[in-house]
Order: sequence, then C-alpha cells, then structure tokens
Amino acid sequence: MAWLAVTAACRQSASVTPATESPATRPQQPDHAATGEGLPRIDSTAVHALLTALAGDDLRGRATLSADIRRAAAALAGNLRDTGVKPVGDDFIHDYAIVTGAREKAPTRVTLGTGDRTVLLPTDSFVAHSASSSAEVEGELVFVGYAANSTPDSPAYDDLAAVEVKGRIAIVLTEAPRRPRTEDLMGALRREVDHYNLATTDARLRKDIRAVERGQRSLRTAIAKVLAPFTFGRPLPASVPVMPVDPFSPLDVSAVLRPLLGSQDHAHGPRFEARQTRLNAKLTRLREAGAIAAIVVTGPRSFVDRTARERDALPELETTHRSGKSVGMPVIQLRWHEAEKHLRIAGRKLSQVQAQIDRELVPRSRVLPGARATIAVDIAPIERPAPNVLGYIPGTDLAGEIVVIGGHFDHLGTPETGDCMSITRKDGTLDSICNGADDNASGTAAVSAIAQAWGRSKRRPRRTLVFAHFSGEEIGLLGSSAIAETPPDVAPFAGGRVVAMLNLDMIGRLRGKGLEVGGLSSSSGWAPIIDRVDFGSHAVLLERSVTSRSDHAGFYRRGIPVLFFFTGVHDDYHRPSDEIGGVDVDGVIRIADWVDEIVLQLADGAKIPFTPAQRASEGLVATLPGSDPATHTRRLPASVSTSP
Repeated sequence: MAWLAVTAACRQSASVTPATESPATRPQQPDHAATGEGLPRIDSTAVHALLTALAGDDLRGRATLSADIRRAAAALAGNLRDTGVKPVGDDFIHDYAIVTGAREKAPTRVTLGTGDRTVLLPTDSFVAHSASSSAEVEGELVFVGYAANSTPDSPAYDDLAAVEVKGRIAIVLTEAPRRPRTEDLMGALRREVDHYNLATTDARLRKDIRAVERGQRSLRTAIAKVLAPFTFGRPLPASVPVMPVDPFSPLDVSAVLRPLLGSQDHAHGPRFEARQTRLNAKLTRLREAGAIAAIVVTGPRSFVDRTARERDALPELETTHRSGKSVGMPVIQLRWHEAEKHLRIAGRKLSQVQAQIDRELVPRSRVLPGARATIAVDIAPIERPAPNVLGYIPGTDLAGEIVVIGGHFDHLGTPETGDCMSITRKDGTLDSICNGADDNASGTAAVSAIAQAWGRSKRRPRRTLVFAHFSGEEIGLLGSSAIAETPPDVAPFAGGRVVAMLNLDMIGRLRGKGLEVGGLSSSSGWAPIIDRVDFGSHAVLLERSVTSRSDHAGFYRRGIPVLFFFTGVHDDYHRPSDEIGGVDVDGVIRIADWVDEIVLQLADGAKIPFTPAQRASEGLVATLPGSDPATHTRRLPASVSTSP
C-alpha cells in the first residue's frame, strides 16, 4: 500500500471498536480529576494502518542517516497535528546533531616515552578518532585490556575493576575477548557461503539431498577453521550453519553470522553485551572512570584474515563515527605493530597479553610504570541532523510535571543506507530491506495511537503528556538521549520537568511468551499503578531491572522513573524477515490499551517518586527483561506459567 494513502487512512476519523473492559479493574477517577470522558480509546484502524505503512518497503527500513527517516517523521508529525496534539515549540519535528566524522584542523601529534626515551610516532601509524575532543594532554599510561564488563547473568569479568584509570591515558583494545572483528568475520563467512552456494548449485537443482548434505558438512568444517583461533577447542554450536527450511535453496550469510555472534562467548565464562563492546561505549566508560585520553588498538588476534592483520588499516577520520557528541577526551587509534614495538605490559608484548586474556578469560589491566604519552588533537566534528518527532497535551494544575510516552521509529535500513544484512528467501530472491515491523513500527504505532486517543478526547490530563518518536535508537539511543539530556527550551519542557517515561519497543509478538514490563525498581509507585490494569488472561512478566538497551535508559540515568514494554527477541530480530506478517497486530492494540490505562493514572497525578536501585542487578543492566529470574517481581496472571 502506498505510503501517502496509508498516512491519509491514519488521519481519518474511524469508528473505534471498544476494547474489552472490566469496570472493576479500570482505574477509578480521583475526586480531583478533570471532567470529561473516561479512558481515551485506542483507534485500532489507525494502529493497523500506521504499522503497515512504517513496515512497508516504501520506507526502506527507516535508517536514521537516510532520507527515508525524514518521510517517516513528516508522516508521524502529520498524525499528531491532525488529532489535536500540540507541537513542542513551533514544530513537531526537532532535529539533533549526529557526529558522523571529523576533520583535522591541525596535524595530530603523539609521543610515547619510557624512562629517558621519548619517541614521536610517525603520522602514518595512527589517526585521530572522530569521537575525540580537541585538546593536548600528557600522562601516565594504563593498559585496560578490552575495557569490557560482563553481563550480570554471567561470571564476573571487568577490565576496569582492579586498576585505577583516573588521570591516566588508557590503552584499550577493540572488540571483546575471543571475539573477532565483525567486518572481518562477515567477509570470511561470505566467502565460504558463496563457495557453498556455487559448489552445490547442480546438486540443489537435481534435488540431490546427499550431495547437498556433503556440501553442508564441508561448509561447517570451513567455518570451524575460520573460527579456530577464537574458539580454543570449543565445538561450533549445533545450529551453525542455519540452513533454509528448503535444503535446496541457496544459503544467506546472515543465517550463519547471527548464531555465531550469539555463541562467541565461552560456554561457562563471561558474556559481553554487543552494544557495550562498541568502541564509543568503551570510550565513554573510560572517560566516566576518569581517563584523560585513550589510545585505541585493534589487537592482532581480533583479525580473522592474515592479510587484514598485517595491513592493520586505520579507520577514516571523516566517516568512522556515529554519535551525538564527542566522548570528552582526546582519542587516537594506533596500529598494533606500532604498539608492539614501543609498549610492554608487565614485560610482555601487546600480542602476548591479548592472547593471554583470550585464553584465560582473566583481565590483565595494569598501570605501565614509567610509560607516558603526549597526545595533541585538534579536530572539527562533521555533523548531520536527524529528526525526533514531539507533540504534547498540556496539563492543568500539574502542567509542570511531564510524562513522556515514547518509542523509536528508526530501523536498520538497507545495506546501502544502514546496517541491514540481506537474506535470500525460500524462492531464491534477495531481500535487502530491514523493514523493522516489530522493531519498532509496533511501538511507534502504539505511541501514535495513544497520542491520537488523547488528542481527540475531551478529557484533560492534570500532568502534561509528551508523545515522542525517537530516531537514532539503532545507532546508540541517540534521539532519546538528546531529549533526556538537552530537551528543547520551549513549552512544555521550559519550566517543566519529566516525572516519568514509558517506552514501547518491540511489542509486536504478544502471541509468543507474552508481555514483559521492565523498570519496576525505578519507582515504588509502579506496582500499585500496574495492579489496576486489567491484563485479562495474557502472560505479563514484571521485571525490576532496567535494561540499558532501549530509549528509556537516558531518562533513568537522570533519576526519572521508567517502564519498558517489550514482547521479546525472536528469529526475525534485525533481519529483513521482520515484516508486518509476523506482527500480532491485535496484541499491539491490546498493549496500547494497557499502556493507556497507565498513562491515565499518571495523567491524573498518581504518585511516582524515583527509587534508586537497591542492588546492582535491579539498576541499569545490559540484559533484556526476563533474563534474570532473580529480578522478576511476579508474573501476571498468577495462573500463567509461560517460561520467560
């Protein structure tokens, strides 16, 4: 269906099908509530129309740095405008800056010194990183390994736990223990999969299953050989490679890569969440720990290909960063050969120490006595604007208290515009659009429907309601972070404060294991509010922890209570197969209705104080809701025993 046609359908006044309602469990209106209608009702027609439009091929996966995101933002803004929701300031669309690279204003200089010897490094041995700030610093060196921190549900591993980085220049490895560079792994797997597809072409055409199975075994052997340096004798997962349902179809590389990325951690050792091992996340962590600069090195063990290892190519300064801001300290990336030549860590070469960490899975971080560096960086960021979409319903007597209801509308785009990996379908055709129907057209449609319900309702909230569609989530929670950190200096944010944030991300699979609601530890007020919601017979897992992997995280870091609504990861996650056909649309409507019940209570002034986490596992964690049974509050209804 054409995008403009669907947008028009979203804007039409449709007859609303009342949701099943249990009067005993609907929130009772307090004496001070404004007059007017009761619970604003969700327009199921609009939910379906917007879901279909956002997840259609016409928007080409809505990558944040593509022109497609602008078309999506304009349509979302139109939906808000046509239903009586006010723009934040003069417009619904609010741009924020994404740093996509940098340019040198003056040549970067780096010196390394040990004892009485100081070396000025050759300019072709390093490059300033575009996440760097402009400054000149001098300080003692500290080796911090991968600067990695394991997930709470796995054995403890923390490269920063036993070393002081404050006031020092950190030497940090890219990637994570036993994990190769993704781009290297992708290239190697693509070569092997292409070889398999070519070698089995005749056998697949002849439907010769034995010949195809021989080819599959050969492919598995080849993959095992590629990964041998990283597995330390561990066998490949039984699911690798993941074959098509039809064994006579060609194989796509993403079916091989996905299970491998999920199995790179040691079976009984520490696991590392992918986003936390991204370089920008590491640099931010080091800066927060007090580092004054960072020297980044891709260790030799992180390369899959020998040629790439010897070449040790440096990133391009102008195109190697996607972040809303610099990390606040000078950062350079150094070739590992140069680090190997000049640095010793407890008397050993960098390559030897990296191998020891990977083999033993034990941090080897330490200060390097007598070793110092001077780093001088002078760069100007290259920025591109990206859109958030913001609208609001003004409150009455509590107008200065703001409740944000939001979710991200960006996704992975295509291989040309974003991070999408193509797949080959059963019929042999190539699909190169990551439509993001569940992630997160589902949450976006629900947020839009709740906004429309309130915009068309006669009921006025006591608190101000802000409806937020964020971009930039898939490349680092950038849009939501921009709003949490520096909201627009206009009404309602000017003179107001956010008192709660509800985040809807991937709510399209209610038919599966049910709904998971994270963040209950962020306020003592959440439990009584949720107790008044009628979930019927649906499985709802209440989770105390606050995952760091979605748009509520930036608000939580600022002492704001949050709830995260989520129906779980699935086989279509971040793949072109995440399409509208896999979404439980009726489930999205139900969840929107449940969230609307919570919005009503917050709008009418329900108490929602921020509650600091009582233990680390219930604060901000890298895992998703349902991962740690120790942080589950309870499951609703009590009779449901679906496993998380």
